[in-house]
Amino acid sequence: MEIMQETKKAMKVAAVIAEWNPFHNGHAYFLQEVRRRSGADYVIAVMSGDFVQRGIPAITDKYTRTGMGLDGGADLVIELPAAAATGSAGEFAAGAAAVLEAAGVVDELWFGSESGQTGQFLQLAEVLAEESPAFLKCLQAALGAGLSYPAAYAAAAAEEMDRLPDTGTVSDGGTKVFADRREIETFLAQPNNTLGLSYCIALRKRGSRIRPHTILREGAGYHAQSFQEQEMFPSAEGIRQMLREKQNYRKQSEHGGQEAGNAGDTEQFLRQYMPEGAAAALAAAAEAGSLPEADDFSEMLFYRLLQETPESMLRYHGMSESLANRILSQMTACTTVTELAEAVKAKHLTRSGIDRMLLRVLLGIDRDAVRQACERPLLRILGFRNCENLLHAMHENATVPYEMRVSALPAEQYAVDLFASQLYEWVRVRKSGGSYRSEFQRMVVK
Repeated sequence: MEIMQETKKAMKVAAVIAEWNPFHNGHAYFLQEVRRRSGADYVIAVMSGDFVQRGIPAITDKYTRTGMGLDGGADLVIELPAAAATGSAGEFAAGAAAVLEAAGVVDELWFGSESGQTGQFLQLAEVLAEESPAFLKCLQAALGAGLSYPAAYAAAAAEEMDRLPDTGTVSDGGTKVFADRREIETFLAQPNNTLGLSYCIALRKRGSRIRPHTILREGAGYHAQSFQEQEMFPSAEGIRQMLREKQNYRKQSEHGGQEAGNAGDTEQFLRQYMPEGAAAALAAAAEAGSLPEADDFSEMLFYRLLQETPESMLRYHGMSESLANRILSQMTACTTVTELAEAVKAKHLTRSGIDRMLLRVLLGIDRDAVRQACERPLLRILGFRNCENLLHAMHENATVPYEMRVSALPAEQYAVDLFASQLYEWVRVRKSGGSYRSEFQRMVVK
C-alpha cells in the first residue's frame, strides 16, 4: 500500500480539451509539446462526442477520432457531454472543467492560443470571473446596441480592465500585462484566446487546483478554410473544406463520366497534414461517403420544429422569445438546416450561435441538460492506452465513477448523449450504406 501511495504521489497528469475534427499534425505537435513541457506521466484528453462546438456534426464518429488521438499521443480520452460540447465557449469550458475536476487526478490543463502568454489569461480570468455589476452592465449595454455576444464581451472586458490600477491588480501582486484597451480587444478577437480564457475562468470559478498553461498556436488559424499545400499545420476547418471540395468534384466527375480519382489519392493528400493512421481512417470514411454534414439532419430537425410552439421552444437552453419566433416563422420557407440558419441570422447573432441553437432543438438539449453537464458530468471513457496506474488513481480519486460501457451509465443522465450518437450513426449508415453499430455494441478504443 505504501508503494502504491508513493507511486500516486509521484504521478503527474496533464490534460487537454479537444475536438480533433479531424486530428492533424498540429494536434500531434501540441500533444508532444504538452508532454515535453509539463513532464507529465500521462496526458488525458476531454473530447467532444459526435457533435461539436460550432453546432455541426463531427467529420467522423467519436470512436474514430478517439483512435486518432490515442495514436497521436494521448493516453486516455474522456467524452465531453454533448450539452456542453455543443454550447457556447463558456459552457464548453465549464463542462470540460467539470469533467477534469471529477476525474480527480489532473494537475495541469494545457491549451493552444494565439497569445502564448499564460500570464495574460490568468490576469483576465482573475478579473472577469467575478462578473462585477459594472461588467454586466457594460455587457448588456453593448448587446443592446446590437453587438454580437463575442464583440460585446470583448468591449465589456476591456472596460473592466481599464478600471484597474497599473500595479497590484492580481493576487500575486503583478502588474498589468496589457498595454491598453485596444490590446485587450485584439486579444479577445482571437478564437483560441477566447476559448482559453473561458477555460481559465471556469477553473477559477470552481476553485480548482488545476493549473492552466498555454502554448503558442502553430500553423493556420482556427477559422482558416484553405491552406497552401506546403503548410505543415493546417486548420481542421481547412481539411474539412478540402474534403468537401474533393467530394463535390468526385460527384460532378462521375455525373459527367470523367475519371474522379480514388481513396488512395485522398489519403496521399491527407498524409501531408495528418499522421498516417489518421489520414487512412479519414480517407476511408470519405471514400465510403460517410462524412455527415449539418444538412443531413434537416428532415429530423424540421420534424422536431413542426411539433414546437413559441412557448415550448423556450425550454431549449439559451433560446429567446424573439429567436424562437424567427425560427418558427422562417422554417416553412426552408428545406435545409443551412437555409434556415441563413434565414434567421441577425446582426447580433453569430452564425455558429444559430447553428448551436438549432442543434439544441434537434438533440433536445434543455436547461437541465446543460446544468448537469457543467456541474456534475458523467465520466465516460472512450479509449485508453497503457495507463493502468492512471485508471487506478482515477478509481481512487474521481468524485463520480468512471465507466467504459454505455449500459453501465445512468440511463436518464446519459440520454442526450446516447440519442446524439445513435442519430449520428443512423445518418452515417444512411449515407454510406454500411452496417448500423449501436452505442451498446461499441467497445472502448485501445
